[in-house]
Amino acid sequence: MPLFTWSSTYELGIPAMDRQHLTLVDAINELHDAMLSGKDRELVQRTIHQLISYTKVHFESEEQLLTAKGYPSFPDHRMQHHAFVSRVLDFHNQYMDGRVVLSAEVMLFLKDWLASHILVEDRSYAVWMKERGLVR
Repeated sequence: MPLFTWSSTYELGIPAMDRQHLTLVDAINELHDAMLSGKDRELVQRTIHQLISYTKVHFESEEQLLTAKGYPSFPDHRMQHHAFVSRVLDFHNQYMDGRVVLSAEVMLFLKDWLASHILVEDRSYAVWMKERGLVR
């Protein structure tokens, strides 16, 4: 059973961002499945790395969109991205060093952060863009 169930509630109406968000949801669910099924450490490490890599790709894509459209809250939005990546990288490093294990708490953090970020922060830029006719 997936940890994070995608629904239309999370759709922004910006197809590229919606597809990327769904890919992030899938990556979180894949990591959650690896944790639950007790997959070997190497597979979990690889899955964490894939999640981090794709998160960076998505954030870069989203930041380019926000910059191109002149979104006024871009600096704050970008800071949230940096804080999230920093926290996930810190977890990754601790996991690699054997100082922390992949836990339900970590998985809930990933799920809750992404869900909240999409529903509040990303929805805010989507509404702002739509009000100005910058996206359809």
